[in-house]
Amino acid sequence: MQEGNNGEATKVYAEGMLVRHDIYGQGRITQVSGYGVMRKIKIRFSSHGEKTFVAEKAKLAIVGK
Repeated sequence: MQEGNNGEATKVYAEGMLVRHDIYGQGRITQVSGYGVMRKIKIRFSSHGEKTFVAEKAKLAIVGK
């Protein structure tokens, strides 16, 4: 994790990581793009398909790398 501008820790996401979302369950990051507040992550969930999230707003728990 890295420290953001407001002093809160921000998660570092990378392609291939396993993450868990409160609604969609466990998924694998397939793409990370953009920078700063515009950073987006695309995640493939087994039962919900592929979803794109703004990294700063996504409520994700990192399960594995």
